[in-house]
Amino acid sequence: LLFDDPGRDAPVAILDWQLAIRGRGVLDVARLLGGSLASPDRSACEMAALQRWHRTLEAGGVTGYSFEQALQDYKR
Repeated sequence: LLFDDPGRDAPVAILDWQLAIRGRGVLDVARLLGGSLASPDRSACEMAALQRWHRTLEAGGVTGYSFEQALQDYKR
């Protein structure tokens, strides 16, 4: 984690070099949620987190990757 001035638009940046492989980006979401949260906590927030991740992709210009496909990839 890199920290900047709290008054900036993005005061925290995340660099992830833990696993350098080629694959679907949703694998990062699955590893984060599956490896960081107890099952009841994950169940309470995983759909909202996945939907937010997907909306962020779309806002960044990603097209042709539906939420349904992202969900299927996440489950895989």
